[in-house]
Amino acid sequence: MATTTTAPSPTMCRPIRRGDTTAEADTQRYQEQRKDRQQRRRIDRRGLSPETYDVLEFARKWAPYGGPPDEETWVHFGMNSARFADRYRQVVAQEKEARTTSMQDGSDNTDTDQESSTW
Repeated sequence: MATTTTAPSPTMCRPIRRGDTTAEADTQRYQEQRKDRQQRRRIDRRGLSPETYDVLEFARKWAPYGGPPDEETWVHFGMNSARFADRYRQVVAQEKEARTTSMQDGSDNTDTDQESSTW
């Protein structure tokens, strides 16, 4: 005997109340957290070219493992790990220089101590 299931109708949804532990509350909490994470990622990318962001993000993800293996750098960037390390150092130096220049021009409103601890 086949069992059929139907999707809940919009009228079956009820408002989520404080302390509600239903699946709907969990779903809403997850969606809010996901939206927050996406917003933080957008802010993190601000001011960086897509290539620069990709290099920095890739290096950040592989840092706990001692850096990326050749296979991964080849698949993502078309270069071996040694070349990727050179490119990473170049990107970091360019970003440091850009931030230093923007701070000297007065176009960046961030605190100098905060900037130096970031890099």
